[in-house]
Amino acid sequence: MTLARRTFLGGAAAAVAGSAVLPSPASAQDAVAFLHGVASGDPLPDRVVLWTRVTSTRDVPVTWLVAKDPQLQQVVVRGSTRAVAARDRTVKVDAGGLSPYTTYFYGFEAQGRRSPVGRTRTAPAPGQQLDRLRFAVATCAKYDSGYFNAYARIAEADVDAVLHCGDYIYEGGQDADAAPGRLTSPETEVRTLAEYRQRHAHYKTDPDLQRMHAAHPMVATWDDHESSNDSWVDGAGNHDAETEGPWPTRKAVSQQAYDEWMPVRLPVPGDASRIYRRIGYGALVDVVVIDTRLEGRSEQLTGVDGDQVVVDPAVSDPMRQMYSPVQRTWIEQSLQASRATWKLVLNQVLISQFRAVGLPQDVSAALASLGQSGLPTEGVALAADIWDGYTAERDRLLGFLRSMPVPDVVVLTGDIHASLANDLSEDPYDVQRPPVAVEVVTPSVTSTNFDESFGVPPRTTSIGIEQAIRVQNPNTKYVELDSNGWVLLDVTPERVQAEWLFVDTVLEPTEGQRLDATWQVVRGTQRLSAGGPQTEPRADRPAAPPAAA
Repeated sequence: MTLARRTFLGGAAAAVAGSAVLPSPASAQDAVAFLHGVASGDPLPDRVVLWTRVTSTRDVPVTWLVAKDPQLQQVVVRGSTRAVAARDRTVKVDAGGLSPYTTYFYGFEAQGRRSPVGRTRTAPAPGQQLDRLRFAVATCAKYDSGYFNAYARIAEADVDAVLHCGDYIYEGGQDADAAPGRLTSPETEVRTLAEYRQRHAHYKTDPDLQRMHAAHPMVATWDDHESSNDSWVDGAGNHDAETEGPWPTRKAVSQQAYDEWMPVRLPVPGDASRIYRRIGYGALVDVVVIDTRLEGRSEQLTGVDGDQVVVDPAVSDPMRQMYSPVQRTWIEQSLQASRATWKLVLNQVLISQFRAVGLPQDVSAALASLGQSGLPTEGVALAADIWDGYTAERDRLLGFLRSMPVPDVVVLTGDIHASLANDLSEDPYDVQRPPVAVEVVTPSVTSTNFDESFGVPPRTTSIGIEQAIRVQNPNTKYVELDSNGWVLLDVTPERVQAEWLFVDTVLEPTEGQRLDATWQVVRGTQRLSAGGPQTEPRADRPAAPPAAA
């Protein structure tokens, strides 16, 4: 192997080619480690959030730097902070003084020990014209369901950022049918601050997740599993206050751990309960991050009538909400004020209408297991946890887009462990009413799909179910129920193209990946059409540091 000499934070060190870990001697008493990698997020034109965690038995000073080169010799900015127990010895700095739309490399040092090297990229300046932006869209990465092969492929991809729709972690206990070698920690459901921290820490030991974070900045929102399954503002379907304590306490500690362990910039410093915010990417894109889960959502209205799961007709009550009036006003103002060509809304749960009439009970039950709690076991598939359970809120949002009007909105959605491309309108069955936006639904990274829930081989029973869904939902142009993967979003001034990329398996580490479908929305049309050829990587991208050994 070739040895490379370089300078890091003012000191000389040797780095072995093929490893981003930069070892240096440290006494046993002062030994620290960077076992959870590095990450960056929420890029702005002049700054980006940098994150790491120091494994240590005591609080320690930490230095950091940002450079133009992966050897960290051409230093642009540096600083110092402390890793303290009050924040689980996580470190998060907002590194400023950077140039717009520029690739940088960064690293940390504590007690003579150096972190892996990360690569990040700032956002374009306001009004800056670009020919292309590319984003990876991901969701639903359940550790014990399989290997994060999708994250590995994202790490290798040519993208400006990763947009994460939520369910970055899962709070539940160890599954009895966990994938080989994928045991979660702690083994039981997490409820306390210490347990949420432990679960986040366990996830960030995954090598593919570390590679993705070290390669690209992330813009993320949370969904329910970062706190508890089917959560809402004042409770959760999987939380029992009598045995698990007050919901506000559990929600608060889950949000605190999320703030500590994720490379997010709080819109209100010190308020870990607010996640909705806007990230501008020059004249081409505004990313509008919303919270349809914990900030103001009304309780799901699902009940049981005998052996039938039923959905209360009050789902259409205008008093029911997906978020608070304060956030609703912020969303409308952000979309209306945007001067970007494209508005990408980072959203948690399916916004499009979803209908599936007359399915057998076992098929409906399998569909219900894809995060769509409240799906009747017979008859109309109306899921109370998605926007179908909050129809007045959906009508308000889509009606706002129509009446203003606000053109060229693309909603990015996760949660349901399936791949879909939807046109969005208040009534998709009214052919006289054109859509006002489109929705791209990304598959899960690992979480259980229809074929696994139904207990059949992939691409067998699901094919007929997908056909029935398309027939009954004219707004759904594409649906695939079986595969894990991610979406590559390619954005130009003329169109947004979504490419659904599926990994071969999640049961073992693999490099296999295939393109399944390509759909696009042309500027000014507000509707989906067949996509073009698969987009090629750009040739001007500095390579990411090699993966840590």
